Amino acid sequence: MPNFGLDILLEKPFCIELEQGRELMKLAEEKQRILMIAHCVRFAPEWEFLADCIKDKRYGELKLLATARMGGEPTWGVWQDPEIKKTCGGSLLDMLIHDIDFVYSCLGTPSEMKINLKCDEYWELGFNYDQNQKKISIKGGFLYKFTPFTSEYLATFDNASIRFSSLNPKTINIGTANGLESVSVDGDLYYNEMEYFADCIESRKKPERCLPEDSLKAIEFCRKIRDLTVE
Repeated sequence: MPNFGLDILLEKPFCIELEQGRELMKLAEEKQRILMIAHCVRFAPEWEFLADCIKDKRYGELKLLATARMGGEPTWGVWQDPEIKKTCGGSLLDMLIHDIDFVYSCLGTPSEMKINLKCDEYWELGFNYDQNQKKISIKGGFLYKFTPFTSEYLATFDNASIRFSSLNPKTINIGTANGLESVSVDGDLYYNEMEYFADCIESRKKPERCLPEDSLKAIEFCRKIRDLTVE
């Protein structure tokens, strides 16, 4: 295979096997190339707003975060090959990894991960943080073919609750002691992601907002979750 010496923006998931990811990271380091995995939710304005609220604690401490991401099973391309479907990681690596990666980017490694419910390629996961002071629910996956896609979150803090749904894009609703607030956001997650990666290339800086080490951590979590189903 020819070596073109290019910087790489790689579609998620990073890889199926952890060792594959480590090899790619080592190769990028040796070749002094920039490697970034396309976890586009990190660059979505609606989710960036939530990340900022968690980090700067403008509404107090986060108590509960519930995310949902689901849609019909893909009906195109390699998804029609049953042998490939067996090895691709399913909805956990294709859909829920977005939410798993987002939670990790905000809160780090959970103290506990568990499966609350699983039916075919639909999952309901529970993560705990800070001696169970923060409760995280991640649910969703593949539904029957052609079911519309939805992505949403509910976050409850000491002094507010925040809700967003892709069914009502660009609008975030916040309930506070002073009543209901609606926040409008703008921007395209894919444009933001590509613009950021292009800036990293031009400045020759590592993609600190979405490091490959973080993307590999999301794969590690998914593998641990898969292992839980065996018990």
